[in-house]
Amino acid sequence: MIQPLVWLLACAGAPAIPGLSAPDGTVCPAGAEPLVLEPERPDPARWLPGTEVRLCRTAAGTNVGPHEERWPGSGRAVEGRWGEAGREGTWLSFFPDGAFRSRIDYAGGVPHGLRRELSADGRVVELQLEHGTTVGLRSLPRQTPMPEWSSGARSEGTRHLEHAGPEPRDEGEGQDEDE
Repeated sequence: MIQPLVWLLACAGAPAIPGLSAPDGTVCPAGAEPLVLEPERPDPARWLPGTEVRLCRTAAGTNVGPHEERWPGSGRAVEGRWGEAGREGTWLSFFPDGAFRSRIDYAGGVPHGLRRELSADGRVVELQLEHGTTVGLRSLPRQTPMPEWSSGARSEGTRHLEHAGPEPRDEGEGQDEDE
């Protein structure tokens, strides 16, 4: 089997072929070639540090089509899609164990729609965005299921709670009645 980096070097400078796919199955739009960025190689396309990035890039250096980042020796870290103006559609990120980390919707290269992130206490904070500006905010209950990865398949679950701090105490909890 050809290693992705060797495959990329072998194809460097070759004309782009519509539907060209990398060994991992990434299918690139016409005019773009699959690209694998090793964790130590800096690139503005990388969302999370320390990940291997797989994406499609045109000869002009424009990212197009599918984007995936993987944790070294582990599972998926980020999944999303590049459009003509930058990030497009829903982008999801995951912790190294596959648990939900965040979701951000994009339109025209800017955050637009939902943004969900894990707060320190395990709640998922949801922002409503319009063209990059926050117009709404709410907090979802701690047990709200989120997308996650397990055994190579995506499902819904609450493993994100393992990455949060302790559940907040109620006012007065643990205090004696005499105080």
